[in-house]
Amino acid sequence: MAKKTILDNYEKDILESYENNEWNSSKNLTSRAEELKKYVEFTQKAKIAISLRVPEDDLYDIKKKSLELGIPYQNLIQGLIHKFNAGEIRLV
Repeated sequence: MAKKTILDNYEKDILESYENNEWNSSKNLTSRAEELKKYVEFTQKAKIAISLRVPEDDLYDIKKKSLELGIPYQNLIQGLIHKFNAGEIRLV
């Protein structure tokens, strides 16, 4: 007997998106490779672990956006913090 897979809302959203053909291959693999190299360089810097509580909906949206960008959600959060500290993002 096959084991039934139970998906959470996040996983269901990904599956639905895939089944609706919303996923596209990168047309320019060279520029995509360069973009991913930058993410790798950024993520290889020394890190300190922190604990952060955020609303579940916000984390869900961050994870969804990270999938669109093709990067892990933790790296997206790190990038946002870095850009804020560098003055590239301002809070109003």
